[in-house]
Amino acid sequence: MKSTSPFIALFVCFVNWVLPPSSIAQWRQTGGPNGAYVYSIGIGDSTIFIGTMSGVHRAVVGDIHWTKANNGLSNPLVTAFAALHPSPSQTSLFSATYGNGVFRSTDNGDLWTPSLAGGHRINALIVDDNRIYAGGNEGVFLSSDGGDSWSPINEGLRLNYVFALATYDSLVFAAGDGGIYRSSKSGTPWSYQSSGLTNTRVLRIVVADSILLVGTHDGIYRSTDLGSSWTVASPQFAGQLVANLVSANGHLFSSISSSIWHSTDFGNTWEGLTPSMLISPIQGLAAVDSNLYVADGSGFYIASDHGTKWQIANEGLANTSINTLITAGDTLFAGSQNAGLFTSSDNGISWQSRRTGLSDLNVRVLALQDMRLFAGTACCGLFLSDDFGIQWSQLNNQFSDSSIRVLEVASTRIFVGTTESLFRSDDQGVSWQSADSGLTGAIRTLSCFDNVLLAGTSAGVFRSTDEGISWTSANSGVAESHINAFTVCGDTFLVSAMSYGIEGGPDQGNVYTSTDSGCTWSSAASVLAGRIVASFAVKDNYIFAGLQDGGGVYLSSDGGMSWQAVMEGLPHVGITTLVVLGDDLFAATTGSSVWIRPLSEIIMGAVDEPTALPTEFRLDQNYPNPFNPSTNISFTIPSPSHVALTVHDVLGRTVSTLIDDDRAAGFHQMRWVPEKLSSGIYFIHLKAGRIIQTRKSILMN
Repeated sequence: MKSTSPFIALFVCFVNWVLPPSSIAQWRQTGGPNGAYVYSIGIGDSTIFIGTMSGVHRAVVGDIHWTKANNGLSNPLVTAFAALHPSPSQTSLFSATYGNGVFRSTDNGDLWTPSLAGGHRINALIVDDNRIYAGGNEGVFLSSDGGDSWSPINEGLRLNYVFALATYDSLVFAAGDGGIYRSSKSGTPWSYQSSGLTNTRVLRIVVADSILLVGTHDGIYRSTDLGSSWTVASPQFAGQLVANLVSANGHLFSSISSSIWHSTDFGNTWEGLTPSMLISPIQGLAAVDSNLYVADGSGFYIASDHGTKWQIANEGLANTSINTLITAGDTLFAGSQNAGLFTSSDNGISWQSRRTGLSDLNVRVLALQDMRLFAGTACCGLFLSDDFGIQWSQLNNQFSDSSIRVLEVASTRIFVGTTESLFRSDDQGVSWQSADSGLTGAIRTLSCFDNVLLAGTSAGVFRSTDEGISWTSANSGVAESHINAFTVCGDTFLVSAMSYGIEGGPDQGNVYTSTDSGCTWSSAASVLAGRIVASFAVKDNYIFAGLQDGGGVYLSSDGGMSWQAVMEGLPHVGITTLVVLGDDLFAATTGSSVWIRPLSEIIMGAVDEPTALPTEFRLDQNYPNPFNPSTNISFTIPSPSHVALTVHDVLGRTVSTLIDDDRAAGFHQMRWVPEKLSSGIYFIHLKAGRIIQTRKSILMN
């Protein structure tokens, strides 16, 4: 009979704090917004494990509150989980990483230690009896001693990449780019078993009773003779990429993009199950008994009764990437990269999801005009809500490009910047007219200061004094051409500008000031020289700058001429937006939701820029992610090293070499602009000496 493990694992092809502000001694993470980009799921007897952009999280089955479980993991990109039970009282957990092999834990994830060490890119793990199989870019590895040692078992195996593994009775199956192979459980020799498959790029393989089913780039196929021959299982999925396929007690579940399907007759017929809460593409599925577990770009979901009753299970999972943050009254509005809009009316202690009617959950920009809330999205244009985000409707956008990058309210007018142009509406978004006369370059930011409009493009600073009817260049004194943000403090205007590195060189940024309403600029030479500021915020005579490159938050009390670090407690993540609400400063981040710190403490506790070199090797998550057309990659190294920064596709092929030379200790950043690459998942791979880290990125053309 088939040997089963009580731990369900898969590879993905893809205590709320309640403290009064006066008791906070440093930056503190707010209560959300909850969510994360989840890659992988492992379901044990009493614990659930997930792999996210920030590593492994775990929660108790039946009482979901996520906590981090990363201790010992040298690579946060965990692609699969498995569990081995050598005795009734002992359990060994295994986590597969993309670039650092397999790790093992004997204390339910408290500590992970290397098991299959090295630079292996492992996609799949499976346990059968006392054997552990790991599949990836180097074929299949087998351990028969609880993970103490591993051996490659690749005789006859001709797969470019192993995406999935399965066992049945005395057989083991490997699926990947190149079809399906079958072997005895010793793993040798392998035989090709893909007769009847019209598409041999196989992503998933499951066994239901004695029937095998596979998910491919061309639908689902079935075999009733242990893989010797295959037939189409479901014609309705022909030509579609089936990213996930799982089985439990006679029930099959599959996912195609953001839709989930259910079958009770071994894949002959399928019924759609997807609830309205699932919009972003499904990254992972797991099924145990009558429960279905789902991961997507916004977090984790549980469906009981075979997928009929749904609930969001993101409590404690505050790892959402926030694109934009605005305030209205005592309410915070956060637009996220993968989970839509969130609001908080209690200083961030709790957050509410507000995405009903949003067909695009990548909310890039927000703006409020009177009682009307506007949201600009990455792919589906502009949305409007008349009830502060509870319900959304898509405006009849008159833009040739639906990718919104800029949204600004100037008195009775609304300005929208797309990838291609700038538009203006005088009737609350009902009709639009072009407002880019004199502008050159792609619009990046726009700000209104009384009767002056400042626009930042990829060609510099532009200025308008006639409400956007015409624009003139105002670049005098600004060396960099790409403009990120503007602000004003008293009579002083500030602008953040940057230039992208060439041929692997680092990106560079600077802050400039103007005392003539943005006509001319001078460098505010300081510790921010070379750094990239993404956002400003102003309170009285104090200016705050949030760094895009993970360098934290800085404070200036002299109009931007000098700056002091105010980053105690902040993780090393990018700051996308800073806003002041009441007596607090809020920071929106990439991959770590929203943080808070009292203004009084920041001002009293400002310190000079630390000069110590970094003490850890770290590859940060690229931003934005998903991205189009470019993304920023940053990393730190504690000592001078030869650095190799490469990008690989899901087959492990190198598609771009960004850096391959010696680099000094410290922080480094660059931009990746893919050329002639299709949409999909790509892995950013950093190697310095013997240390390797990998991050997952998603290109959306």
